[in-house]
Amino acid sequence: IEYIPLRLFCLPLLLKPNTQSFKYLSLYVRNGYNKNSCFLLSCLAGYIDKQLGGPAYYQDIRYSKTRIGPKQLPKQDAIKSAKNALVFASLFWLFIIFLLEVIYAATNYF
Repeated sequence: IEYIPLRLFCLPLLLKPNTQSFKYLSLYVRNGYNKNSCFLLSCLAGYIDKQLGGPAYYQDIRYSKTRIGPKQLPKQDAIKSAKNALVFASLFWLFIIFLLEVIYAATNYF
């Protein structure tokens, strides 16, 4: 059920020029542990050009997960970049929805 909305949400992240997002998508989405989360991580890793993913700990149990992106590990500024990227994607779709509403209202006014 989240297949199409997640990919639409990630679309603006793929529009940034000079990113490796498509490369990461082709490498990791097919072989990832969860196709939806790998899709988002691949797009975001390409957008901010940092490595994302990796092992996770849940209730003191380590789960191995795929690392996605370049060899460069994220630093503190990568969190702000990731947040800005997600805000950008959200605002992009809010603008599209607003634009469609204006067009709909303008065509049905008369």
